[in-house]
Amino acid sequence: MITYTTKRQSVDRSALVQPDASTCQSAAICEALGKPAADIETVRTALLGLGTAGDPTVMGAYLKSVIGDKYRYNGNASLLDMLAAIRDLGAFLIIHTSLTISGHVISINAVDTDDTGIIQNFHVFDSWSEFDGASFSYPNLAEDCFAGLYSKNLIYSACVADDGKFETAKAQYLLDAPDSQKKGAWLHIVLP
Repeated sequence: MITYTTKRQSVDRSALVQPDASTCQSAAICEALGKPAADIETVRTALLGLGTAGDPTVMGAYLKSVIGDKYRYNGNASLLDMLAAIRDLGAFLIIHTSLTISGHVISINAVDTDDTGIIQNFHVFDSWSEFDGASFSYPNLAEDCFAGLYSKNLIYSACVADDGKFETAKAQYLLDAPDSQKKGAWLHIVLP
C-alpha cells in the first residue's frame, strides 16, 4: 500500500467538530487553511455574505480571496483527479458529497493506492462524525467528528456518481462498482 499525503500544514491535525448541521463547509475550509474550530462561525458568516454557504462558487470565491493562486476548482472531477491533486500537487481537498439528504462537505488529506496504483481508500476529515457505508448513515453522531478512512466506493458513490442526490448515492454504493475515471465531483483544491 502506498499513501500519498497532502503537504498542507493541516495534515497532522484532527478533524474539526462542526458546531451545528449547517457548518460543514466552514469546518472543511478551516481544516484546509489550518484555522482553529473557533473560526468556523467567522468563516460561515463570510460565506453567507457572499451567497449560499454550500454553493461551490461561494466557497471558491472565499478561498480565492484568502489564499489567491493557491486555490483551484474542478467542477467535474474524477477519483483519479483527486489522486493526482494530492500525489502530484500535494493538495488538500474539499469535496461536496451526498452523504446527507441536504448535502455535506468533507475534506480529503491523503489517498491510499495498491502497488499498481489502484485507489483503495481516502483519508478524510468529516466534521459531522463517521459515516457508515453499510447502513448509509451517520449512526454515531455523539462521536463529534471523524479523521480516518473512507473507501473508494463511498467517495465515488457520494461525490462522483450521486447526481447531487442522497438516494442516488446510496443506490450507487450498493452496486459497489466505482469507476475511477468517471467525472462528476465538485473538487476544491488547496495547494501547499
